[in-house]
Parts: sequence; C-alpha cells; structure tokens
Amino acid sequence: MYYADGDDFDVVGWDEDEHVLGQRPRGARGGYGRSASPRGGAARGGAMTRTPAGLHLPRTPGAAMLHPSGPMGLLMPPGTPHPPWFQSALGVSPPMELMNTLPLTPETNGGIFTSAVSTIKFSARPQRPFRGERPVAVVKRSAGVLPGTSLQAQPIFVGVIPQAVEIGATDLDEWAPTAFGVRLAMTDAAQGTLVSVVVSTVGSAIPPGEQIVCNITIYGRALA
Repeated sequence: MYYADGDDFDVVGWDEDEHVLGQRPRGARGGYGRSASPRGGAARGGAMTRTPAGLHLPRTPGAAMLHPSGPMGLLMPPGTPHPPWFQSALGVSPPMELMNTLPLTPETNGGIFTSAVSTIKFSARPQRPFRGERPVAVVKRSAGVLPGTSLQAQPIFVGVIPQAVEIGATDLDEWAPTAFGVRLAMTDAAQGTLVSVVVSTVGSAIPPGEQIVCNITIYGRALA
C-alpha cells in the first residue's frame, strides 16, 4: 500500500495479507520519510523486516515509537500478534501497574493505645489487586508516655501468608517515614484479600490519661 505526498500519516507495518497494522504522524521524530510497499521494501527510512509474529517493522531507531506505551501513544490493534518484548521495551512498567497506597484501618479505639488498650489490629481489604512494598507507620506519643514504651508489630499477613521468614515482633519505629532500606517484596493481594497486622505496646505501661496514636499505610502497586 502506498500513500501520496498529501497524506498525513506513514504506514509503519503490514500483516501477512498486507493490511495496515499501524500508522504514525508524518514528520515525527525518528520518521521513515515516505511510506513503503510491503513487497518492494522501504523508501528512505530503512528496510522492512519481518518479526517472528509476522509483523513488518522498519529497522530504524524510530521503531521504538511503535511501543504501545510510547510517546505517540500508538496501540497495536486488538488481537495483533507481537513479539514478547513488545510490551516491556524502553523500561516502561507493565500496563496498569501503578504506584498506590493501602491505608490500614484500626479495629479498636481508632488506633489509640491507652492504659486500657494495649493491642490493636490494623487491617484493610484492597478493592483492586495490590502488591505492597513499603509499610509506613506514623506514631505520636503524648508527653507523659515513658521513653521505654514502644509499639511492636507482629508480621504483616496477606490473607494467611505472613510477610516474614520468622514469627517475631518488629518495632514500629523501623517503619517510620524517614526509615531507609525497609522496602519489602510482599505477596500479591487479590481484590478483597485481608491484609492485616497486630500491634501491641511493649515495655513500660502507658500511664492513665496518656496515649499513643498510630497510623499505618502500605505503599505499593495496584496491579489492575
């Protein structure tokens, strides 16, 4: 198939039956000049080559523009065969994998530890598939809380799977917003899966009238 000089697009690929698979605006960076015939090779832009999937693509740097997440936003037509690397070229994250947050809700006393409340479970059920990476805990102590009083968390659970290789407690100060090197590779949580962690006070008791307020959020990737 050929395009006249007055057309606004160049053909960038054909299938085995010479149906056009994609087009790009003429004159874009990395362009191919005038379009080429699938039988007769390319005009001034580089020879056409056949991928294992049967898609003809030009061997030029501009071929990167064909990536579905590329700057031109060109998408392959639904059902069009393409090489395995096509979806992950140029270092682009897989489709629909976005950074997001999962706030955990305290199930007791609004997340406030007192002389009468020493253990609180924090939990959430993500409404989209989610992979947690970084728990962040913000802990605020009233002036009368003794320095020896700390909050410690049991392992985070995704469903029934603990996110630790040994059952034990972790001081929540290790999950402070300023902490470094505490990123996790958590198990994927399907939509509606319970994500939970149990936190308890350890050390000196909280005096009457004093309190420790705790909020926990898990940062990670929404997978769909």
